[in-house]
Amino acid sequence: KLSVKYVSPALILILVFSVVPAGLIILLSLYKTNFMTWVFVGIKNYIQLWKGSFPVAAGNSLLYILFMPIPGSIISLFLAVSMADLKKKQVNTILFIYLLPSFSAGIIVSQFWKWVIRSFAIDVSMRFPGVPFIASTIVMTTLGSMMLLLFMAVRNIDPTLYEAAQLDGASWAQIKFRIVLPNIMKQFSVMLLFSLVGALQIWETIYMLAPFETTASMMFRVIQDGFMFGKYGLAAAECVVMALIIIAITQIKNRIEMRIQ
Repeated sequence: KLSVKYVSPALILILVFSVVPAGLIILLSLYKTNFMTWVFVGIKNYIQLWKGSFPVAAGNSLLYILFMPIPGSIISLFLAVSMADLKKKQVNTILFIYLLPSFSAGIIVSQFWKWVIRSFAIDVSMRFPGVPFIASTIVMTTLGSMMLLLFMAVRNIDPTLYEAAQLDGASWAQIKFRIVLPNIMKQFSVMLLFSLVGALQIWETIYMLAPFETTASMMFRVIQDGFMFGKYGLAAAECVVMALIIIAITQIKNRIEMRIQ
């Protein structure tokens, strides 16, 4: 009874702000509406989105996953493990340098990359190099925060493990590979999951740098169809499909991890 008492406020918040809106989105996807008039169309919105540009956006989103969370997470993991034996002052300096891009607003960072695009005449209107370029700008911006999260996991490792390994004659390279890396893999797995989901939800950087059909993500299509073109039913259907894709990717990731373990 005590546990229910403390958990119930969180459950109520989840129900009001997550479950109910999700149900309304599914309901909205079955209608053609401008919120003034409602016409039930069934699955026509789902049929329409696959006949439009949404499949291109879905393919682009998978490319964003390939170019963003996977290399970004691996690089941040390597850097976090590499700092395990550094002094606090050195660690703070490195983290500050990598965190600098995240201190600036996204619009400011995007304006800088706009200048780069114009200065070097980079054609981001095409899928290549448009998608890899946008992905690389986001990786550079978020790399510091991923490093910080992983390094906090490194700091939580029991120091006596290091001392015992050093007494047995292990070098720091061996300690990092055999002690540090295995002990932060759970945190790395959670961070990778959030990064995968986040990669499917990007749109603001695309809107600022390359608002084209060839570089659009699924979320960009949702924003454009819903808030720019007023196709709320179609945008809701796109949200439902995107949610199903996120669930599928999460399940695939979990199964791969179970097989590896």
